[in-house]
Amino acid sequence: MTVRKMDGILVVDKRQGITSRGALNKAWGWLPWGNRVGHAGTLDPMATGVLLVCAGQATRLVEWLQMLPKTYRAEILFGAVSSSDDADGLITQLPPPADPGIVEVQQALDGFVGTISQTPPAVSAVKVDGRRAHERTRRGEAVELAPRAVTIHRIDLLGLDWPRLDIRVECGKGTYIRSLARDLGVALGTGAHLTRLCRERVGPFTQAEAIPLSTPIEEARMRLQPLARGVESLPSLVLEGEVLDKLLHGVKLTAAELGKPLPVMAERDTLVVLNEGRLRMLASWHDGRLHPRKVFLDE
Repeated sequence: MTVRKMDGILVVDKRQGITSRGALNKAWGWLPWGNRVGHAGTLDPMATGVLLVCAGQATRLVEWLQMLPKTYRAEILFGAVSSSDDADGLITQLPPPADPGIVEVQQALDGFVGTISQTPPAVSAVKVDGRRAHERTRRGEAVELAPRAVTIHRIDLLGLDWPRLDIRVECGKGTYIRSLARDLGVALGTGAHLTRLCRERVGPFTQAEAIPLSTPIEEARMRLQPLARGVESLPSLVLEGEVLDKLLHGVKLTAAELGKPLPVMAERDTLVVLNEGRLRMLASWHDGRLHPRKVFLDE
C-alpha cells in the first residue's frame, strides 16, 4: 500500500532534558512511514520551547528557517561559572558578587545590543576541523573557537533578584544565549552562567502554538503548518498558468515574460513564488531574469 507523504512544519514545544535529536525522533513517529524529517535550529537539552520540525519537502527550507529571528527568555545566575556556560556543565563557585544595582545591570545589557563579537561556548555544535566542538571538549581536547559577529536586536530586563537575572532576548542566527550570560558576568566584574532558557519564538512560529511531544498522532498531523508560512517574510509573487508552468520546468523568465511587476528586491535575493496560497518555488532575480532555485512539486 502506498502511503501519502506529508509536507509541512511542526512547531514542537521541546521539554527540558531531551536533546533536539531525541525530540525530532519522537515527532517523526507522528508522520507516515518513509517521511523525511529534520529540525531547524538545535536546542540544548537544558533548553525548552520552540523547535521547528520539518517534514517532507519542508526539509528543503531548513537553511531559510535557520535564518529567522528568534526570541528567548533566559535566567542568569551571577557568582559562578560553568564549563558549558549553563547549568549542565561543571560549576565553579566564585566569591559572592556585590549587587551592582539595576541601573548598572541595564547599562551592561545595553552594551550587548546590536552587532557584536561573540565567542561560542566550548561545548557547542560549532565544527572545529570537521568535528563538533562539544565532541572534542568532552574527549578532553583543548578547543579554541574564533569569535564571530552576531546580532542582538533587543534585550528586555524582566526581573532582577540579585544574583539572578531574568531577561528576554530577540536575536539573529548563530547567537548563543549561554555566551551572552558568560560575557554579561565578565561585564559586571564577576562570572555568570545560564540556569534556564526557553525559546519563545522562531520567526512567525510561537510557543503558544507549539505542541508537546505527548500530542496524539492525528492531532499532531492536523497541526502541520504549510511550507509557505516558513518563508512568509521573503518577498513573494503569485503566478499561475503557462508562466508558472515554465518556471516549474526550469525556464528563466524576464520581467516582461512574467507579465507582472516584481516586488522590490536586491540582485540575487530570494523570492517566493506562490499559487493558490501554496509555495511552489524559491527563485532569485539576476541577469535580467527570474531563476528557479528550489521547486516544490506534488509528490
